Amino acid sequence: MALDSLLRAWTGIGLRHIPAGVSRGILDATHAARSQRNRWNEAGTPTFYFASDIAVVVAEFGRHIQAELPGGQPERQARDVWKVPISLDRLVDFRDPTASASIGLSKIDAWIGEIDRTQATARYVRQHADVQGLLVPSMGFLDDTAKWNVVVYLDRIDPRATFGTPVFLRRIVLDAVGGV
Repeated sequence: MALDSLLRAWTGIGLRHIPAGVSRGILDATHAARSQRNRWNEAGTPTFYFASDIAVVVAEFGRHIQAELPGGQPERQARDVWKVPISLDRLVDFRDPTASASIGLSKIDAWIGEIDRTQATARYVRQHADVQGLLVPSMGFLDDTAKWNVVVYLDRIDPRATFGTPVFLRRIVLDAVGGV
């Protein structure tokens, strides 16, 4: 099955967070291509991640700050969460087992935890299809397909056509302790 046959339009509301009180906007792409630890993009690929709901925001961000802190080091972070309307013309939904199978992979639950593998999968999909984004299960809720992340490749979209007007949702405060 060709990847192009998996491309579909997707419209929805995604939640995105930034440090509380920063002057840059929620759709500012200044830091969108820097991290080497993102699951679905490599450093140099400008990408936004959006969560399906506040539980996914908390679970995903909590995992990141815990992993990035030195062992036993505590940290408290306040984040502003925004709702953003999103409209993509060409998205691959990796919650559907057909997507993984089409490129010779087992069900996503078996390999989503391996960042090298997810980055390689995203690289392969970007090279072989004119994809604008991916719909992927949340690592925090692998057993619940209603809890997802939408990954948007900024170099493949027109932001004015893709994103609607962001609306502030709420501020959250997360406490984390670095892994051992």
